Amino acid sequence: MDACVENERLSVPDPWEHEDFEICLRSKNSNGMVIDDGRNVLGHVMFISARGRITLVSVVVHPDHRRKGLGSRLLAPLVRRIGSPSSLCRSIDVTVSDRLLGPHLFFRHNGFLATEVKHHHFGPDHDGYRFSRSVDSLSSFERALGAKQ
Repeated sequence: MDACVENERLSVPDPWEHEDFEICLRSKNSNGMVIDDGRNVLGHVMFISARGRITLVSVVVHPDHRRKGLGSRLLAPLVRRIGSPSSLCRSIDVTVSDRLLGPHLFFRHNGFLATEVKHHHFGPDHDGYRFSRSVDSLSSFERALGAKQ
């Protein structure tokens, strides 16, 4: 968990601490995945599955390993999951600060659409954009991958 905390610290303006990860992982329907190179944790995703959707609460890749497809690899199992006919989850949502262009571009690159502006979501004069990816937006190839799970 130390590596996840360090990756957060290097990546986001309001990073998670150990206790944030512990609280998230103890709560019902919360999960996390990491990606590593056999020695180091290169990135992680934390998410909540509830009410027919997956809500991403933290997606981070170490700055030295960005733009290599690792973030997309972290999202891939979740995209396959919403594409699976047996899955109750039909969409993936995430709310991103209006001040962070990199994550906006990342989620757009991964097929997410900005669906809502959440005014003052992160505090006064600090809006969030909700990005969503639903089963309806999956390609036939992605649906076929989900069906093979």
